[in-house]
Amino acid sequence: MPTLTGDQITAYTRKLMPDIQNLWKETHPVLESIFDNLKAENAEGPYTAFDIEVGNIGEGQQIITGNERLSYTGNDILAQGQVYLSRYIHTVRIPLIKLQEASPDAAGIMSISKRYPENAMETVRLGLLEQLLTGAVSLTNNTRMSCFPTLNGDKQFTVNPTVGAQYGMLLPKAKTSQTETLFGLAREGTGAGYKGWYNQFGQISSFAVDGKSVMRKTYNECRVRSAGRRPPKYGITNTVFYENYYSSLQDQVRVVTQNHESKGDKGAMASTGLAFEEALIFSDPIMDDLIANFTTAAAAGGGQMYLFHPDDMVALRQGRANGPETDGNFHISDFRRAEGQDAIIAEITLVRGFAMRNLKGNGVIIGGNNA
Repeated sequence: MPTLTGDQITAYTRKLMPDIQNLWKETHPVLESIFDNLKAENAEGPYTAFDIEVGNIGEGQQIITGNERLSYTGNDILAQGQVYLSRYIHTVRIPLIKLQEASPDAAGIMSISKRYPENAMETVRLGLLEQLLTGAVSLTNNTRMSCFPTLNGDKQFTVNPTVGAQYGMLLPKAKTSQTETLFGLAREGTGAGYKGWYNQFGQISSFAVDGKSVMRKTYNECRVRSAGRRPPKYGITNTVFYENYYSSLQDQVRVVTQNHESKGDKGAMASTGLAFEEALIFSDPIMDDLIANFTTAAAAGGGQMYLFHPDDMVALRQGRANGPETDGNFHISDFRRAEGQDAIIAEITLVRGFAMRNLKGNGVIIGGNNA
């Protein structure tokens, strides 16, 4: 019986490529919400500068007699942040014995062509999501994803081996205590840091007592202090925090789809969220699985929620879709024989630099597990 070849696998994988590449976002509302709305920009060089909004643009002056001399003292509201574009490669390996055992007809080829790349893409997706939400990864072969930034301010991400590490984007503490450096810029809490370079923060003592009021306060602080005067669009939290909020709504529950169409109190929770003001709140089991990484929240009784707007984030990219380096957009290479192995291999390539341009329009809330 004839066996499948690497060329056949490659041909069918190319045919399935759109579906396989979309796995990294379609199976999870967080990725779908964030990455579909990210502003992808091309970048040059390993370290890429990008504009960050800080401070206020200038001063006003009262006119009493009309003879006052106007002051043109102003401030530059744009500072240059710096992000490292990480190159991450994940190997897809198919043992030749599996090709030998597969049916050489279209169904057999499609099955092999889909299952192995699909599994590998799911692994990449899981690792990227774990890193983004918690700053840690559960799978050994994904640990090098620590090169990508995280929202978790309790964890450090490795910008580059030659530069060292820095803490995540949303710190679970008050503005005056935010003294860390992010993307090469000192936060406002340092005193000499950049004005406006900090995130909002709220702490719940008991959800029944001040849960929703702390959520409203933090939400409104994000809205008022955001550059575009618009509120956070999404909230991501762990299950207990989410359930405490859900239970507090009683008969006022609203489950809303991504496009904000009402779905009543039923629906597929993987693609719907609970409404809070103008935001959608999602629970994510990854934040339960890796909850040990939220050390500040644990000391406050547990529970952490991120409030953010994707317009404040940017995804920097490099490469060419038709070049040997690829564009790094979850690109899957052709399959070929692995040297010294009874298998064919391909690679998934991801080249990205994630950053947040406007910190003060986003925030984090802790203590939501406290009933």
